[in-house]
Amino acid sequence: MKRWAKGMTEAEIAELGQLPLLAGVPADLLRAPALRWTRRHYDAGQIVFDRDSRDGDVYFVRSGAVMAIYWTADGRELVFSKMGPGSYLGELAALDDGPRSVSIYAQQPTEVLVLGQAGFLWLLEEVPALKLQIIRDLSGRVRALTERVAALLSQSVEERVRGFLARLALETGQFHPGGLINGAPTHAEIAGNVGANREAVSRTMSALARAGIIETARQKITILVPEALQAGTGTATPAAE
Repeated sequence: MKRWAKGMTEAEIAELGQLPLLAGVPADLLRAPALRWTRRHYDAGQIVFDRDSRDGDVYFVRSGAVMAIYWTADGRELVFSKMGPGSYLGELAALDDGPRSVSIYAQQPTEVLVLGQAGFLWLLEEVPALKLQIIRDLSGRVRALTERVAALLSQSVEERVRGFLARLALETGQFHPGGLINGAPTHAEIAGNVGANREAVSRTMSALARAGIIETARQKITILVPEALQAGTGTATPAAE
């Protein structure tokens, strides 16, 4: 772990300015003594912070990827989101001074820049545009969670798995016949995303493969009939270019 001193280098200031949320923040504010930055490294599988922990630090992902996880009382793992370079997390606890709502762990070797709660709140007061951006980001997350809850209440496991695969293909630019998703999630990870158990997901993936809708290999999913993944799931079709 490396804590940056007050005299930050221009390279370090430039590094902070590359983070999407901080891209418009003047350099003199990023080097202000009120901001205490820490650089941390996590190995794959290592916990970044636990649910219900009380620190209010805000984390910015520089490299790698992290996952937001909620473990139920019966030990099931629910995956809320995966975040890669440029993402930030931990802002809820910083804003309301409450406990962490989910656990975060590194899905692969990951480097983060950490800003203490006091510095984060100070920066929001100094740069009002940051408040608006965070409100917009939180609004997007609420919309996504609303759609997810609706799917859990109204769709079968098969429909939820198909919807998940359709969204994954859209996000990776592979929503077309022959689209190849490399580094595909495991059945356990898909189960965590759709609120099902691994066995049910495995049965659904096998059924989709037998129907000729997808092909699967180790950490790879090939999309054969993208429209069949969308049917009845509410997943939007990409606009024609």
